[in-house]
Amino acid sequence: TQSVLAEVHSVAAALPFTFVAGMAWVSVLTSINVAMQMRSPERILGRCLSIFQAVTFGGMAVGSWAWGLVADWYDLPFAL
Repeated sequence: TQSVLAEVHSVAAALPFTFVAGMAWVSVLTSINVAMQMRSPERILGRCLSIFQAVTFGGMAVGSWAWGLVADWYDLPFAL
């Protein structure tokens, strides 16, 4: 998806790709969350889910910050 967005110069052309990518991302996060709930022992389920959520969303925050730096240092098409 990112390689398509780097080459597309129209928002209208990019919207279908971002919509499909967003649907896929939500589907993957939901599937992994359900798998974590099914595989974790019930006595530590809350801890397992909190660690999973912290790592997942903390990783997204750090990754967004890092790619923002790459886009600032170089340019947006290079970062994408």
